[in-house]
Amino acid sequence: MDSQHQQYPTDSVQQPVPKILPAAEFFSIVRKKLLAGRTVCFRVTGNSMFPLFRAGRDSVCIRPCSSVTIEKPKRGDIILFCISGKYILHRVMRIDGNRVVTEGNRGFDAFASPQNPLRLIPLSKQSEQPNDSSSLNDSDESERTGELLGIAEARIRGGHKLDFNSPAYRIPAALWRLLFPLRPALLRLFGSAARLRHRFFKEQNRK
Repeated sequence: MDSQHQQYPTDSVQQPVPKILPAAEFFSIVRKKLLAGRTVCFRVTGNSMFPLFRAGRDSVCIRPCSSVTIEKPKRGDIILFCISGKYILHRVMRIDGNRVVTEGNRGFDAFASPQNPLRLIPLSKQSEQPNDSSSLNDSDESERTGELLGIAEARIRGGHKLDFNSPAYRIPAALWRLLFPLRPALLRLFGSAARLRHRFFKEQNRK
């Protein structure tokens, strides 16, 4: 980890079995741990950041980014933010003051697009109702506001940890940004390869 980043205690937050918590209840736990200054690791469920994160298989580690900390996200960082009750894990592509443009690995998203950047406020104890869109969004759509919960620092896959401050991540991530026009074709290729790999191992297990 980059020495300029403060070290935080780490908690792993998992869905209890067999009970599956609603997203609002689950992220309420995540918010409380981040507010307490702890790094939180949990399983990723969405596909918008594939192939970096595989839904249901990979975990992400989020360090706190609150009104207490002085760290701010940089271009290329993956951030966890909340807008209108939705919790989004996407990459920062552009920063203009406290307004950001983010994207998933499939391209720009509707939450913080170049045409409609999102104003972020840091996580704080005052924002007790993050799912109340009226408390975080202005009436002017061009000034929509989201709550910044934290910055992703690592991915965990199969027990192996990929540090997002390491060259092993930074170099491929930079190349991925340059390949923006080719991403749809590349994602189809990655998806086909993943399905073939899954089918191969499934057939091997039957033998």
